[in-house]
Amino acid sequence: MNMKTTSFSRIDTYEHCPFRYRLRYIDRLEPFPSQDPYNPLYIGRAIHTAIEKGGDAGAAEYVGNFYVTTDTIESMALQPLYWGEHIWDELPPGGQHEVPLEYHVLGDLMFKGFIDYFHDGVIYDFKVTNSPQNYVGNPEKEKQLFLYKAIYERINPGAKITGLKFVIIPKVCIRFRKGETPEDFRARMLDTVASRKLHVIDVPFTEDAVDQCLTQFIVDSAKLREIGTNTQDTLWKNFDLACERFCPYYKLCFDGDPSDIQNFDRLPPEEQSLLTNIV
Repeated sequence: MNMKTTSFSRIDTYEHCPFRYRLRYIDRLEPFPSQDPYNPLYIGRAIHTAIEKGGDAGAAEYVGNFYVTTDTIESMALQPLYWGEHIWDELPPGGQHEVPLEYHVLGDLMFKGFIDYFHDGVIYDFKVTNSPQNYVGNPEKEKQLFLYKAIYERINPGAKITGLKFVIIPKVCIRFRKGETPEDFRARMLDTVASRKLHVIDVPFTEDAVDQCLTQFIVDSAKLREIGTNTQDTLWKNFDLACERFCPYYKLCFDGDPSDIQNFDRLPPEEQSLLTNIV
């Protein structure tokens, strides 16, 4: 059987914007790498790597996203360096990083995901954000942890997840001040990072809520399996204020401009025309 992959991020992407889901998972369009040193995806991935493999590895991953290194980039790389060491002031060491989860959902669908950190029956999910309040008692944020608990226990008979936690790591996006030297900026960056507070948030759960989350995920995955390349439903767009800043498909979506997409030309002409004429 030719297995297809489903994941929490796929469902989440579709729920937020079906058009982005189409571009990423059906058309498999690959944007050119952003060269914005404040790109939240780069910062988040680098800090994840730093926690797992050490600050030097995280800093190297962050810097590796850019064609040319600048003083701003070198200063931003101080964040994974810092958290690679200081995260353990708040978390118990000795756990497992990037624990893989693979679960046969139904038919030809295989769930794939990773637990950020697992220690003594507790799942920790790292979020790099300056808005910890968005994760307190928010069902939309909590359902990923519910899903991971349900699947972990099903593929590990007899195991029991006793706790779920968000680890909210603040990101710093300060900019050069007028007349500030690179050395001064680096010192201010490090001072600012060190002054920000990390939050570990307990996520309460009931077994019924966990089971319901898994059931809904299976339903949503089955629905997305039926979506084909030519399905018009996948063209529905959901604009919000964050699109221009955070979505790598923004120019194609908003202006019909594919110049940010490095493999757009591989699509058939009729598909190119469809995607550039639905602005």
